[in-house]
Amino acid sequence: MLIDELGRRSFTTSIAYGPSVGKNIALGYLPERYAKEGRALAMEYFGERYPL
Repeated sequence: MLIDELGRRSFTTSIAYGPSVGKNIALGYLPERYAKEGRALAMEYFGERYPL
């Protein structure tokens, strides 16, 4: 789940391991009205937030 600095939520559409980068990669949907340059976003996974 994607969360912005105001607590608005959006959703990830898929998550997979990226062998070429050696990390998990997530693809998410963020409504265009929230997609602003410099906006702080985080991903929430099992109750823990990770900055993006």
